[in-house]
Amino acid sequence: MELINQVDIGVKRVLLEDSRKELFFKTLYLFVLIKLWVSWATLESIVEFVPAREYSRVGLVLHAPLQLLNFGVSAFVVVFSLILLTSLLVRINYISAFLIFWFSVCLSKFSFPVLNGADLVLNLFLLIGLVIPTFPVLKWRGLVDYQKVVSAFGVLFVKVEIALIYFLSGYDKLITASWRNGNAIFSVANLDYFSNPNFSLQLSGLSALVVAWIVILFEISFAFFIWFKKFRNYWLIAGVVFHLAIIVFMGLLDFGLIMIISYLIFIPAKKLASN
Repeated sequence: MELINQVDIGVKRVLLEDSRKELFFKTLYLFVLIKLWVSWATLESIVEFVPAREYSRVGLVLHAPLQLLNFGVSAFVVVFSLILLTSLLVRINYISAFLIFWFSVCLSKFSFPVLNGADLVLNLFLLIGLVIPTFPVLKWRGLVDYQKVVSAFGVLFVKVEIALIYFLSGYDKLITASWRNGNAIFSVANLDYFSNPNFSLQLSGLSALVVAWIVILFEISFAFFIWFKKFRNYWLIAGVVFHLAIIVFMGLLDFGLIMIISYLIFIPAKKLASN
């Protein structure tokens, strides 16, 4: 019974914590905007081989934004950019959150040949982002209170999602023999499609083993220690270093950036304001 009470108190404390959800989602929108512009040329190449066609009425409705591609990739990019730019200038709201999620999912469907894990994580954040806004305020029959509760749970779900990403990744490595003996590090270092030709690592067997276990322990422990304010900053700093290393040595720029951006949701608003 005491354990249940402690868990209940902990959940309420997390829900009441004033996080920087506005900053997190606006930074996320900025990331989407920059990625959209950077991938413009790639989209032009894709549309030459994979025309944006829908063969069912349901698909036509669900992926309606892709019909803009019939007027050229520029039409889609310009409309989506205007939505994103407007969302950066105004308070986060249900309309902009829905439009950005809708366009992002449609874009992911169209660019499936070059899709990666970062796009999936991004769309999951944007999906949860549908319930984050508390504007426009729903004053009918006191719905504003429910808005705040749903928004708080949305923030909690984002945090849980981040923790699960690390835990499941770390657990998968833990039960994989090649990670436990360090051989996976050699495999990762020699991937042709995930590498940076400007940086290379020459590790000994012992060094590879140490690096492998540092990665495993960091990912698993992150999922637990991130919930404690006493340890949170240390794990966030370690996470930034971890993902910067992945960006430098593996070239996974978008995934590294989106995970670093996600850390904003763990920083209390009062702390940022005081800085």
